Amino acid sequence: MSVQWGWLKFKADAQKCYDELTSEYGEEFTSEQVLSLARDPRTELHKCFDWDDSTAAEKWRLEQARQVCRSFVVHIEKEETEPVTYRLVQHDSEQKVYRPVTFTVRNEDRYSVLLKQAKQELASFRSRYKSIIELERVIDEIDAVLTA
Repeated sequence: MSVQWGWLKFKADAQKCYDELTSEYGEEFTSEQVLSLARDPRTELHKCFDWDDSTAAEKWRLEQARQVCRSFVVHIEKEETEPVTYRLVQHDSEQKVYRPVTFTVRNEDRYSVLLKQAKQELASFRSRYKSIIELERVIDEIDAVLTA
């Protein structure tokens, strides 16, 4: 068995981190257990975390800000009956901007970026859940979208 990092990359070796966790907790572990083991500076897992409290606090606040932006549901009192949901759109400049999906759909360049991101998320979903028999029809539909 080989273990690698997925979409997030860390400075630590993924295989070593996984081995540390499974030798300590078995095949199932919680985020609290991961953090507990990572506190030991002798572990490979320790390298995955920012241990400077001031920078770690700022990173957490940025994550909370992202959660705030992703949580907005704007109801527009017009013809539209569906709420407008804000989505993270990844621009080529690597700048992350939150804007309503409806605004993104109206702009061809932004729409293509959104579509690319959606397909990446579908591929990730497919990879994660392809072995669940009850989702076979969904996976087939995802395959059709991804190969279109």
